[in-house]
Amino acid sequence: MLNKGFIIKKNNHWNFIHNISSFILSSGNYIFKQFNYFVNILKNPYPIFKNILYILLMILLTVLLIVPAILEFIISGLLKKGATVEIVAQKIEDLE
Repeated sequence: MLNKGFIIKKNNHWNFIHNISSFILSSGNYIFKQFNYFVNILKNPYPIFKNILYILLMILLTVLLIVPAILEFIISGLLKKGATVEIVAQKIEDLE
């Protein structure tokens, strides 16, 4: 990023919202074989009634995966390695 005119101010692997929700949504993508199907249902509320079975399955999946998701969140935070990385960068021009 330095050659693009940015300097990295902070690098973080400890993001509760992104780590746990991403773990659960990725598991849903793997199990149901349709990428971001749950997110697409939430963006377009009209097919919710058509997809009530899928929503119930995702709720069940969320309940089953919450403990492994929290464990993955804690381990990735302690090891500073994880699927979710938050990077805060600042333009070098703004520093002057």
